[in-house]
Amino acid sequence: MRVLWLVRRNLTTFPGGDTIQVIETQRALERMGVVVHRRPVDELPTLKDSNEYDFVHLFHLDRIWENLPAAKAAMKHKLPYTLSTIYWPTARFDTSARTGLNGFIARIFGEQVFQSVRQIERWTGSRFKEGVNTPLDLMGFRFNTAARYLLSNAAMCLPNSTIEWERIEGRFKMQASHAPIPNAVCNAFLQHSDEPPTARAGVICVGRIEPRKNQLNLIRAVSAEFGDPINLTIVGSPGRFSSAYHKTCIERAGPSVRFIQHQSPDQLRSIYQTASVHVSPSWYDTPGLVNLEAGVMGCSLVVGSEGSGREYFGDAVQYSDPSDPKSIRDAILRALELHNSGSDTSDLQHTIRTNYTWERAAEETLKAYKAALK
Repeated sequence: MRVLWLVRRNLTTFPGGDTIQVIETQRALERMGVVVHRRPVDELPTLKDSNEYDFVHLFHLDRIWENLPAAKAAMKHKLPYTLSTIYWPTARFDTSARTGLNGFIARIFGEQVFQSVRQIERWTGSRFKEGVNTPLDLMGFRFNTAARYLLSNAAMCLPNSTIEWERIEGRFKMQASHAPIPNAVCNAFLQHSDEPPTARAGVICVGRIEPRKNQLNLIRAVSAEFGDPINLTIVGSPGRFSSAYHKTCIERAGPSVRFIQHQSPDQLRSIYQTASVHVSPSWYDTPGLVNLEAGVMGCSLVVGSEGSGREYFGDAVQYSDPSDPKSIRDAILRALELHNSGSDTSDLQHTIRTNYTWERAAEETLKAYKAALK
């Protein structure tokens, strides 16, 4: 089987969770004998060798402006395509916490208008700031229409959970062929350490510092505003467009909060192994790779109530309302209390080790590929 993967051009220059998902799934599929060629998504309309492939794999439902021309080109070449949706409806975040002009548009004009305007903005930035030669497709500026087109024409849609697909069906009022593919944790965090266990203490938050990750409300949650300050270590660098937000986080953080720059997987292992609680109060995650990493490394988890966390973690973690710092604080205190009382995280670790590996993700992806070709 030969598959052409079309990914955002800046997949490795501006890495995110999707970068890990793409690279690790590709490696696992290749170990299973699948030939995967990875190229920037804007190259498909000009490809001359499309007949070498069985089908095309696209990523990100909300990157309409580049996936729509690619999907149409694939169909022109008589190539079926699959779509890893990597999607969660963002209306609550957009109208409650998105900053700047985009936040203003979302709150004044509503979600549908905002998403359509955002596609224009992202296509313009991609074309004229980054030099990506993505063809102009006017349908791409009507978000709902274009999203339904991508979903309905895909040979198979690949959400990261059943609940993600349910939200997609509810958001776009449609059905399509789909097969959930779990997200996973890298092998670096699955390796057993020969080092003796260390005492755990403190609360950490790992991830890009940006409005969606909600570190400002987390900083409020651990501050003296609601009681005794809670020691917190935030590990990560600012997101691509979040330098101002990062600066605000530093300015508002009290003495109980410290910041550490982005760390390598080996460095993160050590950080996870010495922390009691990992908190990720994001406005949404699917379910957040750092949650899987921290959970398999033995941290108690606090995650946002939005996203697919409940499908992955069930009742084994504490949930918080991302809009409410007091809710985040209460969830942290519950997690700390459970840790201090000797609560065992081995069941959560076993769940992650058993169900959320890239090998399993690749196996499910291959099953979906075969179903898509029938």
